[in-house]
Amino acid sequence: MKQIIKRMLSLGMACLLFLLSGCQAQPAVEQMETTGMESAAAEAAAGAGSSDSTGSPDSAESLDGAGSPAGDPTGTLPVPGDMVGGFTLDAVSESGILGAELFSFTHEKSGAQLLWVKNDDPELAFSISYHTPYVDETDTNHIFEHAIISGSEKYPSSNLFFDILGKSYSTFINAFTYNTFTTYPVSSESEEQFIKLLDVYLSCMVAPAILEDENIFKREALRYELYSPEDAIGMKGTVFSEDFAYLTDVDREAENNVADALYPGQYASNSIARAHRNYQNLSYEATLRTYERFYHFDNSLIFLYGDMDYEKILSFIDSEYLSKAEKGKTDLTAWEDPVTEDGYTEVTVAVPAYENDVVDNASRIDYAVSLEDTGWEDLLAWSILSAALNNENSVFVQNLRERGILNQAGVSVDLYLSKPYLDFTLQYAQPEQGALFQEAVLETLNQLAEEGMEEEILGPVLKQLETSAYLIRDEGNVGVNIYPSIVNYWTHTGRLDYYELMEQVLEKLGSDTEQEILRRLADEAVNAGRSVLVSSVPEPGLAEEILRLQEQYLADMKAAMSPEEIEALIQDTKEFDAWNASDESNGDFMIDPADIPDQEAYTDYVRTEGDGVSYYMAPVNAEKVGSYRLYFDLSDFSNEELMDLNLYLFFMGELGTEAHSAKELYHLKEEYLYSIQTDFLYPDAEAQRPMLRLSWISLTEDYEEGLRLLLELLGSTDFSDTEKIRELFTRYIDSYDVSRSGNLLNAARDLAASYSSRDYAYRNLLQGQSFYYYLLDTKEKLEQDESYGSVLEKRLEEIPSKLAARGRLIFACAAPEDTLADIRETSASLLESLPLKETDEVRVVLPESMQKQAIIVEASSQNSVRVGFAYEQEDFRGSYVPFLLAASDLYIVPKLRFQMGVYTAQASFSAGSGGALIASFSDPNAAETLEVFDGISSFISGMELTQEELNGYILKAISSSGADKGVFQIPLAAIDREITGVDSQKIADVVNDMKKASVEQQQDAAACFEKIFASGGTATLGNEAVLTRDQTAYDALISYKEKELQ
Repeated sequence: MKQIIKRMLSLGMACLLFLLSGCQAQPAVEQMETTGMESAAAEAAAGAGSSDSTGSPDSAESLDGAGSPAGDPTGTLPVPGDMVGGFTLDAVSESGILGAELFSFTHEKSGAQLLWVKNDDPELAFSISYHTPYVDETDTNHIFEHAIISGSEKYPSSNLFFDILGKSYSTFINAFTYNTFTTYPVSSESEEQFIKLLDVYLSCMVAPAILEDENIFKREALRYELYSPEDAIGMKGTVFSEDFAYLTDVDREAENNVADALYPGQYASNSIARAHRNYQNLSYEATLRTYERFYHFDNSLIFLYGDMDYEKILSFIDSEYLSKAEKGKTDLTAWEDPVTEDGYTEVTVAVPAYENDVVDNASRIDYAVSLEDTGWEDLLAWSILSAALNNENSVFVQNLRERGILNQAGVSVDLYLSKPYLDFTLQYAQPEQGALFQEAVLETLNQLAEEGMEEEILGPVLKQLETSAYLIRDEGNVGVNIYPSIVNYWTHTGRLDYYELMEQVLEKLGSDTEQEILRRLADEAVNAGRSVLVSSVPEPGLAEEILRLQEQYLADMKAAMSPEEIEALIQDTKEFDAWNASDESNGDFMIDPADIPDQEAYTDYVRTEGDGVSYYMAPVNAEKVGSYRLYFDLSDFSNEELMDLNLYLFFMGELGTEAHSAKELYHLKEEYLYSIQTDFLYPDAEAQRPMLRLSWISLTEDYEEGLRLLLELLGSTDFSDTEKIRELFTRYIDSYDVSRSGNLLNAARDLAASYSSRDYAYRNLLQGQSFYYYLLDTKEKLEQDESYGSVLEKRLEEIPSKLAARGRLIFACAAPEDTLADIRETSASLLESLPLKETDEVRVVLPESMQKQAIIVEASSQNSVRVGFAYEQEDFRGSYVPFLLAASDLYIVPKLRFQMGVYTAQASFSAGSGGALIASFSDPNAAETLEVFDGISSFISGMELTQEELNGYILKAISSSGADKGVFQIPLAAIDREITGVDSQKIADVVNDMKKASVEQQQDAAACFEKIFASGGTATLGNEAVLTRDQTAYDALISYKEKELQ
């Protein structure tokens, strides 16, 4: 183990994303604009095989001097004690995890701290973060996050955030609220654009428009509306709508309940996104106090990342902002909590649910242990060890199974609360499982304290970290992804050495052969002074009761008002609507689109033919790791056989094979395979066939073992253990229920795209609600008929001979050039030994999809998506796309977000397959939203737009077009396009044509998008009452809460 960790630390970025996603609890975090919206747009447009990353390298902005270090034109870097633009360099360190040098500065005049993570990444990142304790649950920190970037004295605008989001050459723009900090990140591959964007954000920090304009509060937080004395008072606001979407979210409610139980009455118990439950105490004045308390530079951390001219940028920040500020004396002691009293608490808390919601197996049980007195070295150790406890063969999982608990369960550490805690979680639970669950947790901790952990469990986890080390630059937004951990650590400790400490922890774990650290941590947890058992249980009807109380609150408010006060509210509503309809925009931050280099189609790969196998091989500039894909022909699979195939994949790796037990396979997968993924494809291009794409990553030295293992899993899984199969159904089936999905926006996208895309219709058939119903039916038969296990076994045993065969088999690989020959030879020896199959008939029959579908799910708000495909229109041009994005900024966002109470909405395009998308997320409306969608082409036709304004949307169009990112993603995406019949050069031509957009094309663009959306599909997933009320706006109303499709 020690050797593995030492190798890992010698690499570049090692375990960051793995740790954040797999070992630490995902923090409750609210953002200015949902990132899921961008993801849904890009995926809908690009299809299953394209990257969602945006932007392209800006080679014209290179700052490297001859013979000079990257980002350092002078050829020298500062040393501790040096002054740079008003900043004093405090420390310099190196991080093996980040593969970078870290420069820590303090600004002498303002007291601001700054950290620059220096490497050769051309994608530059900036953020400014403030330590902002959560003083109550009115969500004012989150509200102020929205409000502060709505406009500034230097950049006046009615909504500056959406100006920069919609009209800049950026790779990331957002803002986030965490439990202990609020942060404002941007990134770009153009240094010119980067400086302008950080200028915008810093201008908002020093002179935000919210300080003078209460209307911003009314729009972003909460407003009361009344249009006539006879009407009822209404309540709207962006954050209010966003928070209301979590009304029935069991996980969100459970996290709040755990914090309340662990730290009752303390600031640490205050949760984000509770405005919908605490709106009575929301006010403009209370929101402004957030700025007065926390928004001082001496309470801030500025983060810089990438290959930049640091002297130029630090001097700019100093001269324009920090040098003009006085060092304050921010005092946060008023929001420091006392030490929590020791004790154990057991509580059951009702979670809002609607009357007809399905609540069986819908509870969540948490056993949590306070870690408020635990040092950060131990907290980080817990974050690594938690991943090992989530291993299928860990003592934790074994203890659960011995007690008949088959639900999904996990272990995590919440490091983002002001007082961290260790959390054991049981999902899809019944309340009566609580005592047994607690018993299993305590036995696990006792066993770990006495015996430690099996080396075969911990070792593979560390090898997964090693593999991840080679992959961090295989995606965009690296700087944006790495900095929240640093900021969170800073708010807790005042220090910036998060990654240095992580390396020390890894080193100590690797050298701890007796597992003394693990044993001590487990002993401390089992004997913790403060622990809780919390059952969060959905209660049907409670959601309606909360809505009734809201209505009563508004009715009482109106009843207490005098006629003069009622008239004043009516006038206030009119004045706000007039302000909200105004369109003051700003484009002073834009750069010239002509400076952006053209995109070029990637062609650096070779195709060769073997005996029944086609090979695509691409060299990449990487070390010791490769990314691989197999494409299996599914032409001869019927609908029923496809469902069985999907079930086969559902079980793959969970059951044993002829050669290995399930436990052995689990360890082998951890050892030799990383990031296995399966996707069903039926490309829309002519002459394409249904396929299964299987993707994985492994160290190149492990390639042969990994491929053999995959073929073993695909070819000889043993389905004779009916009892184990029943157990797996119980554990996983609820997570396939789309009606309880945590990503309804993507589900709406898939359904909308299915109307006009064969590829999406095929995927939706196999991965949508129909597969969940298939699972339910199979589970029921297994429970009711003892002999059905043998029937199912026989069916599933027929899958390998149809699947794992050559003929139309395709292999794709991106790996270091010096490994390609060996990989090709190994692949041929194994793949060309598979049986040969030939088939001409495509047997699958895709179900008919309605053009406008309303789907009832368990939700308090709606998610609506409309998708059309531009490449189906012969007159489409890339230069039309900026007009769509202009309509998004000038019509969709103001109408839906600012006027109709939607949390976020947008129109977008991705060049991957020409998909155009309009979407709303966390939307109180249904039919009204579709009417707005209907009007987008008319708006494009009639909008007033200058060429200068259009240039901003050209920048956005290029940066958000779905360009591939990453050393492995770029070649594999190009190969994938060739395999699926997509012309990479056409995509590049479409993106390059965006720069040619001119106002003279406006009417042609409007006519083209009218046809695109008229031929596309629409889907809304949402609340039963709302969709039933508005069902005439749709061609079909379907309830996913039923146990079978209607």
